[in-house]
Amino acid sequence: MVGALILLLVLSSCGAPAGDTTTATVIGEPDAPLAPPGSRLRVVAPPATRIGHTLRYRADALELRFADATVDEGTERAIVEAYLATLAAQFEGELEHRPFALDGSEGLEVTAHGATTRTRVLTVWRDGAISRLTVVHAPRDAGLAERVIETLRFDPSAPLDPR
Repeated sequence: MVGALILLLVLSSCGAPAGDTTTATVIGEPDAPLAPPGSRLRVVAPPATRIGHTLRYRADALELRFADATVDEGTERAIVEAYLATLAAQFEGELEHRPFALDGSEGLEVTAHGATTRTRVLTVWRDGAISRLTVVHAPRDAGLAERVIETLRFDPSAPLDPR
């Protein structure tokens, strides 16, 4: 259980504060895949600015956050449920969640409706590989967020960046 809590903290951390773009670099072409180095996830997104030394990106009106880990096979669902409980405590407003399948893997999609922002969290797992995409946007940009989310792909065999 301690290992799962430590992993939850690792998956919860997203690096530098949202405004820290001091070492930002722009990557990608319009409608090109965004595949952060060392992540098992990729999406098709507008050109993005990487927020220095993190797996966080700004792409037009969206903030995209990637997180990946390797855990003991069979513990993924408990980790996801613990994270769901953390989200429920963190976000005010309505919290919705639903299971989904992606590329032969299990997943859970969570949407938090805040007064000025919407947060969509998609966690997908298989065979001890667990990855999460968090998309933060204003409610008026829901269409753009949905277009990016629909392109989400997961490769559980992809190697993670050891850093």
